[in-house]
Amino acid sequence: AIATGNDGQVLTSTGAGSPPAFEAISGSPYVKISETTLGSATAQMDFTSLSTDFHEYIFVLDNFKASGDAKDLIVVFERGGSFVSSGYKMVVSRFDSSGGSAIQNSNGTNTAQLSTSIGNAAGEGLNGEFRLLGHDSNNTVAHVFSQLSFQDAGGDNTVSIGSVSLPNDSNNLVTGIRIKYNAGNIAAGSRVTLLGLQ
Repeated sequence: AIATGNDGQVLTSTGAGSPPAFEAISGSPYVKISETTLGSATAQMDFTSLSTDFHEYIFVLDNFKASGDAKDLIVVFERGGSFVSSGYKMVVSRFDSSGGSAIQNSNGTNTAQLSTSIGNAAGEGLNGEFRLLGHDSNNTVAHVFSQLSFQDAGGDNTVSIGSVSLPNDSNNLVTGIRIKYNAGNIAAGSRVTLLGLQ
């Protein structure tokens, strides 16, 4: 007879000629740090105290809507206890279901833009993720890589792929990320799940 397992275990093979057994699921390299769903609209969401305990942070955005139409998604890096307001390098490519495409880039912008013209009508919330890499060393360039899907202000299904970087600082690591839109608020019901890769 097979012994009764515990909650969270799965039935697995123990090898040829042996009865199966209940065992714990192998651990994922990703750790869920937090999940935040906005109960009311807010201008920005700050994720601070990011540490070198994780080599990579993943921000998963679900139904992430702006309070107004045709807004741009922005991230801001925190370094040395302050949010950085200049010096970003960025490139964003977008493709939509009507066949449209566009590339935006800058070698010295004051904002770190991940996407443009996001709609906020029913069904137009943004979904996707971005990853923070290179934040854990003074010798590397901290950057965000994003993959986002949304309905734009014209109703087209849109995919946006972007990269934003901030030149390295020998004295200060990136310790936080701020998410916001270029104007107005992030709407209630928007959700961000933060994962860390050890």
